[in-house]
Amino acid sequence: MSNIIEKEETYKGIRFWIIRTDMSWPCAYIDVRDIPGFKFCPDDYENNDIICRGGCTYADHELVVGDMVFVGKIVGWNYAHRGAWTPVTLFGRQWTKEEVMEEVEEVIDDLLSRYPGEVSA
Repeated sequence: MSNIIEKEETYKGIRFWIIRTDMSWPCAYIDVRDIPGFKFCPDDYENNDIICRGGCTYADHELVVGDMVFVGKIVGWNYAHRGAWTPVTLFGRQWTKEEVMEEVEEVIDDLLSRYPGEVSA
């Protein structure tokens, strides 16, 4: 089994992905390259200024899902810690694609409000 893309879209001009991992929990990723003034920290992902559940857990110039490679300034977070369900714990909250989508939109709205400027579409 491998990671699968559950959703790939843009919201307010910002590209994002919701991935279901091969371990069955979701992860969310957004491409921040078009957010003016955002300081991208691929070498220290925790320093990316993302306010989301559990904080940023990924930052790189590419996102690989199966045989697909997406290039940009990609930051992400997962739903496999802090009370979330995993195959190891077998208890906790299982996040739905709709709930993850809602948080993706909240994160993008927050970033665009804190880093205003023209987003290139």
